[in-house]
Amino acid sequence: MATARVLLAHVNRTLDSYKTNAEKYGKAEDKRRCRVIMALYIEQDAKTVEEISAIEHVDKRTIYRDIDIAAEQLAVLLFGVFGLRFF
Repeated sequence: MATARVLLAHVNRTLDSYKTNAEKYGKAEDKRRCRVIMALYIEQDAKTVEEISAIEHVDKRTIYRDIDIAAEQLAVLLFGVFGLRFF
């Protein structure tokens, strides 16, 4: 159970870092990708791709592309957790 808490804390810190970096240093596309991930997967009131597309004023294909790119970026940040020893 402690391992799950450590992993969840790592995921939360990674998401916070991703969001902070996107807001502070990112281009418009980086900021949008962060908003897309948050709206689709993180926020309490999750939205559909169609809803996000309308909110962001972009085509659905752009949202899917944003998801792919953001997931790849987040995976790079998260995979470091496998090198940690929890015992």
